Amino acid sequence: MNKNLLHLGLLFAVVLFSGLLFARDNGEQPTVFVSISPQKGWVEALAGDWIDVEVMVPAGQSPAIYEPTTQKMARLNQALIYFSVGVPFEETWLPRMQESSPGVWFVDAVAGIERQPMATHLAAIPEERLPPPERRDRHVWVSPALVGQQVTNMRNALIEALPEHAEAIDQNYQAYQQRLAQLQADMHQTLSDVAGRSFMVFHPAWGYLAREFNLRQIPIERDGKEPSPRQLTELVALGQSEGVRVVFVQRQFSQEVARSVANALNAEILYLDPLAEDFIENMYAISEVLAEKL
Repeated sequence: MNKNLLHLGLLFAVVLFSGLLFARDNGEQPTVFVSISPQKGWVEALAGDWIDVEVMVPAGQSPAIYEPTTQKMARLNQALIYFSVGVPFEETWLPRMQESSPGVWFVDAVAGIERQPMATHLAAIPEERLPPPERRDRHVWVSPALVGQQVTNMRNALIEALPEHAEAIDQNYQAYQQRLAQLQADMHQTLSDVAGRSFMVFHPAWGYLAREFNLRQIPIERDGKEPSPRQLTELVALGQSEGVRVVFVQRQFSQEVARSVANALNAEILYLDPLAEDFIENMYAISEVLAEKL
C-alpha cells in the first residue's frame, strides 16, 4: 500500500476515535449531524440509543437557501459524523463545514444513486441532452427504493464509527429495510388504480416518487424560477388536458403562483411535506392523498 495513503488512513482513524472518546469522556453520547429531517429518522432507527442526532436545516426552512448559523457550526465541530444528502445549500456550505470541522467524518449518504433529470420525469431524454448531475433532481429522499440505498450507506458508516454496536445496528438496519419493503408493496397497491395519472406541484420535489409508482409530476416552478405569463398559460392548458384537480404545495415555498394556477383549473390546493421526519408514516399518508385526489 502507498505509504501516504496508509498515513492518511491512520490519521483518519485517530481523529475519528479521538472524537468519540471526547464525547464519552464528557459523559455525552456522540452527535451525528444530518442535512434534513427525514435523515434524522433513519439514523435514529439505526442507532438512536447510542447517539444524538441534530438536523442542520431546521423545520420549516428550505434546504435550497439555508445558511447555517454560527451556533450550528460550533455544534457541528463536536460531531462524529455529518451525513450529506446533496441539497442545494451544501454546494456552498459543505466545503466550508469540512474546512472548519476537520475532525468530523463527512459521509455522502446518497453515494451510488444516479440522479434523474428534473423535466417531466417520464419522457426519455437522449444521453447527449442530459443536464449535468448538479442540475438534476436532488430530491432522492422521497422514493422508498432510493431511501433503501441511503439507509445502507448510513448503516455502513455507523458500524465503522460505532463497532461495539455493530450487531445491534445491523439488526435495526434489517428491520428498517423490511419496513421499507412493506411500504413499497403497500404504496404500489394503494396507487395501482391511479397509475399513469398526472399531478401538479409548485416545487418539483416528487419526481422520484412519481417514477417509482408510475405517475407524472407537472411542476409549476422550473429551475427555481416562477413561470412566465406564457408558461403559466401553457401550464393551465396542460392541467386542463390532464384533468388536474389538485395542486400540491410546500410550506417552505410561496403559494401565490400555485393558487393562481389552481384557481384557473378550479383545482384544490393541498400541502405535502417532503421533509417530514417520519418518512414511512409520511409516505403512507401521501399515498392515500394521491390515491384519493388523482
